[in-house]
Amino acid sequence: MEFLGSFIIIIKFLIVLVLGSYHMLEASPLSITTDKEALISFKSQIFIEHPNNPLSTWDQNLSPCNWSGVSCNELGQRVVGIDLSGLRMTGSISPHIGNLSFLRSLELQNNQLNGELPDQLGDLVRLRTLNVSFNSIGGVIPSNISQCKDLRILDLMQNQISGRIPIEISYFTQLQVLNLARNQLSGDLSSFLSNISSLVDLNLGTNELGGPIPSDLGHLMNLKFLDLTINNLTGNLSRVLTKLYMGGNDIYGTIPSSIGELRALDLLNLSYCSLSGEIPSEIGLLNELRVLGLANNKFSGELPNSLGNLQLLTRIDLSKNKLVGSMPNTLGTSKI
Repeated sequence: MEFLGSFIIIIKFLIVLVLGSYHMLEASPLSITTDKEALISFKSQIFIEHPNNPLSTWDQNLSPCNWSGVSCNELGQRVVGIDLSGLRMTGSISPHIGNLSFLRSLELQNNQLNGELPDQLGDLVRLRTLNVSFNSIGGVIPSNISQCKDLRILDLMQNQISGRIPIEISYFTQLQVLNLARNQLSGDLSSFLSNISSLVDLNLGTNELGGPIPSDLGHLMNLKFLDLTINNLTGNLSRVLTKLYMGGNDIYGTIPSSIGELRALDLLNLSYCSLSGEIPSEIGLLNELRVLGLANNKFSGELPNSLGNLQLLTRIDLSKNKLVGSMPNTLGTSKI
């Protein structure tokens, strides 16, 4: 009996030892070594027919910080950036990419990559830029990509991505550029996109999106670029867009007369650009306008009398232009 009892104790001890060793291996910390292993795995699924193949510098005997297209932090302890754009790469993105836990920028645009976006991209919690535009990637947008809380740029343009835009995208709080144009995305254009208040550039053009244009898109205060062209959307964008900020851009030409169709605008800021010509009288049709900024441009000619129709206007700045004439009396000096 004593022998049997001792034998059972030894077996239990061995089981605990084996399980403990397993968990230690499973929870092994990520490091520059694991970064190297992840990159070697990535390389194994990629083919480049290029006379100066940058992946030829990916020598396992060297630190990945010395490899072409790879950048590390200052101490050379972790990989923080990958830029392999424009190399005509074929193949797919390895799921081991998710082990690059310090990665901040992943730029694989202008290649010929196929396959799908791996779910493991969601493990890159420090990622700020993800650009895989102009490839042949299919599948759907992984919903767990929302775990990349620091993401500023998500550019998946010109691929073969299908399905719906996952609602989890609305969890981003820092996202400035969302470019999903020229894919095969379908479903309704849901209003959850208006929750990404940091958005500056939203491009969903040339997809198969349907349903009404959400009025909540007008709440995106920082939005400067919006492209919804070539979809199956319904509704009137002129009743959706309430604020148009385009100031401080390299915009030239004249303001089109069609500006008068944006009847819901309460703010129009085109200051500090290179716009020229006369201010179109159609601006006087924007009955909801409260703020008008056209300063620091090259506008010339007389002020249109139709500005006097803007009874809700509380602030107007037309300074540093080549305008002549006087403000309509109905505006009042308190509004200038």
